[in-house]
Amino acid sequence: MFEPVERSRAFERVVEQIEQAIYSGQLKPGDHLPAERALVEEFKVGRSTVREALRILESLGLLHTTPGSPLGPKVSASNVAGLHRMLHGFVQMENVSLADLVQYRMISGSAANLLAAHLRSPEHLAQMATAIKKMESTPPSATRQFAEQDLQFHQAIADASGNNLLNVVNGIINKLIVNLMADAINKSVDPDRTREDFLALHRQLHDAIEQQDGELAAHLARSSLLDVYGPLLSTEERKRLQLLIPQASRPCDPS
Repeated sequence: MFEPVERSRAFERVVEQIEQAIYSGQLKPGDHLPAERALVEEFKVGRSTVREALRILESLGLLHTTPGSPLGPKVSASNVAGLHRMLHGFVQMENVSLADLVQYRMISGSAANLLAAHLRSPEHLAQMATAIKKMESTPPSATRQFAEQDLQFHQAIADASGNNLLNVVNGIINKLIVNLMADAINKSVDPDRTREDFLALHRQLHDAIEQQDGELAAHLARSSLLDVYGPLLSTEERKRLQLLIPQASRPCDPS
């Protein structure tokens, strides 16, 4: 299955070959790689090189190893967890700003809402309604729990969009801003009123999607995010986000 690799940074070549075998479908979820000794022979590298490559692949969420098992590493069923870790690390290392995250969510969220309004099923609507009820029952002090239920609401929308890539990437981005949403509530002048505004928005969005009003659902994604996070941004950052909102419906920037 695999070819011998050059000694220089050989573990990278091992990683590349195993990745390609997984991505191409040659290795499927649930399949086991050969045992460590067999991999050493097949790649013509040292045991430490194979171990380093397997460690990297496991950290990426592509493989799962079971200590003491006579079988080789198992191909994971999903790589979403690994992708989330990588993207989270990228956001931290590259200093991606709050404005960048919010602007991305305005763009992708409006598209997801539009698609969901036309493609949603009764099950998707029920999931959205359940998330709203859980948000309503969350104690006022539990802002993170409130934000996590918001993620469940938007995950139902992403599922309803029917676009797998949009679903996966939006799910990752949404998880990155759980703390930001909680901060937006806590830092507001009236946290209780902010919670109620969030709930009113979610009810309105649920109704728009239920009524298959894609235009309204898309608009709500853009305008609501600017309303919520705008106070946490600079004047220039707010102006950049306002470019995504039609001129007639833009709020006046007091600054």
